[in-house]
Formats: sequence, structure tokens, C-alpha cells
Amino acid sequence: MSTSRISLAQKIAFTYLAIGGLWILLSDGVAALLFDANSLILVQTYKGCFFVGFSAWILYILIKKNERILRSSEQNFQELFESATVGIFQSSPGGKYIKVNATMASIYGYQSPQEMLEIVRDIPVQIYADSKQRGNFTERMARDGMVEKFEAQNLKKDGSVIWTSTNAGFVTDITERKNIEIVLRETESRYRVLIEKLPAAVFLDKIENGIPVHYYISPRVEALIGYTSEEWQADGDLWVNSLHPDDRETVLAEDKRTNETGAAFRMEYRLRLKNGGYIWIKENSSVIRDESGIPVFWQGILLDITEQKKTEEALRRRDAILRAVGFSAERFLKSTDWTETIGDVLAEL
Repeated sequence: MSTSRISLAQKIAFTYLAIGGLWILLSDGVAALLFDANSLILVQTYKGCFFVGFSAWILYILIKKNERILRSSEQNFQELFESATVGIFQSSPGGKYIKVNATMASIYGYQSPQEMLEIVRDIPVQIYADSKQRGNFTERMARDGMVEKFEAQNLKKDGSVIWTSTNAGFVTDITERKNIEIVLRETESRYRVLIEKLPAAVFLDKIENGIPVHYYISPRVEALIGYTSEEWQADGDLWVNSLHPDDRETVLAEDKRTNETGAAFRMEYRLRLKNGGYIWIKENSSVIRDESGIPVFWQGILLDITEQKKTEEALRRRDAILRAVGFSAERFLKSTDWTETIGDVLAEL
């Protein structure tokens, strides 16, 4: 529940009204009872003097109390201003600081607020790395009456550049945070370029309530199975529905086991293409955990090993043929009647 403060003028008016009203209503009746008609004239004179004096005394008390409150407020503000752990400033529309605190001076590399006030005569030129940013700041202040989270590159006394965030006259040095953000953006950009050039589709599934949900897959997935990354992310059942019927039960059982245990998922299986055909996929994926050890993502790759599987199958067939040929030769050489061994040879083939 909000309450409004009563101003000093209102306090004086209400007090004067209350005292005056009570005096008028009560004093005349009391005087008439206590004094005769000849004495009332003199009583009225003293009564007026008493009212003026009493009223002045009450007003003096109210004014002195208000002054003490103001002095206390000013002292508290000054203590807060000087001891605040964020920079505090007051500037003129013309681009000059009127007041800065010690933290503000320290942020910009000055020894004291006095030094900063003496040296900094032009805020757009001496404080902002891009002077246009000061114009943006003042425009937002004029338009909205206050400025929040205004981030800009500023200049320190020695000319080095820092990042600051300004909120309605309060300044915070956010250089470390901005540097981290820049490094993260650059790292993310390089990582994205790298994974998009890989011959495999890289994916990231977010774990929600223990269940992996499609979160990201590299554009390479389209060349792999014909679906775009957008189609993959939009259809949460696409992977399950694309599994080869002969592989589905085994793959889903391993998927369930690794989801429950957090063990790495490594399998080879067939996946249906968008055009209806099938390819062999080799999947390697593992869990990413947060600082508390809680699983937050599954990260992995999908690699097309169809040609490898074809080669392996061709090698198996060749080996089978060689074994059959060797078996046949051995049986025919040992047998005197080929009709007796033809059945065994055909069975081996």
C-alpha cells in the first residue's frame, strides 16, 4: 500500500486551521463565562496576542523539525553517494559533469572526483569512444525521462577503452562481461563454421524432464537424409519414424538405456531418406552436464557409412565365395566319384 508525504506547507496550513478553529470556538465562550463585559475588551486583546504567539511557536517547531529531516536526508544521500560501489554522476545537457562520486572517478582511471571534474570538460569527446553515443544517450533521456541499460564503449583517462552500462545516472563497468560475450560470439561463430563443413551432421538435443528434444542440427543433415535442419527440429518424431523396421527395436532399447544411465550412445543403424530409400548411419553421442552434474544436452554426430557397409558386404561375399571354392576343390580332389560330393558342394555355395 502506498502512502503520500504531507509537505511542510500542508502541515502548517492544517496546524494553523486546527488551532485557529479551536481557539475561535472555545476561547470566546470561556471568556464570557469568566469575565464581565467591561473586562472582555482587554481579554480579547490578550487573547489575540496569545494566539499569535502560540501559533508562531508551533510553526517554529514544525519548521525546525523539517530542517532536521532535510539535513539528515542530505547527509544520508551524501554518504550513499560517496560510498556507493557503482559510479554515480550528474551532468549538464551541455556535456559537462556537475558531480561524480569516487567510484565513478575510479572506473575512468581518475584519482579523485575533483580530478575528473577538472579534466573532463567535454563528455562526448573525452568519455565516449564514439561521440555519437552521447547524442543517443541524451535523446533517450529527453524522450523517456530516464535511461536504462545504456551500454557503450567509453574512454579512460589513459585512453584505454572500457564498456559501461548506464542506468539513470548510475554507471557500472561491464568490460569483463562484454569481453566474455565477444569471445563467446567469436567461438560460437568458428564452431558453427567448423561443424557445417564436417562430412557428418552434428546435432544437439536439449534434455527436458529427462527426455531429449531436438534443439539443433547442422545443415549437413539435408545432404545426409534429405530433410532440412528446420524440418528435423520441427518434427520431434522424425528420427524414430525414420529408423529401419529391422533396427528400430534394438536402437530404441539402447536409446532408452543410455538416456537412463547417461552412457555414451554408439550404434550403427539404417535410416530412411526423405525420398524413401535407406542409408547406414553411424551415430556417436554423449551427454553434456552443467556445473552441478545435471544432464542438459545430448551432443553427437550422424555419419553416412553406407559405402563402408557396401564394401564390408562385398568383402563378406568374396570371402564366402573363396571359402566355397576352396571347399569344393578339396572335396573333388579327395573324392573318386564327383556325384557323391556334388550335394555337399552345392550346400556350401
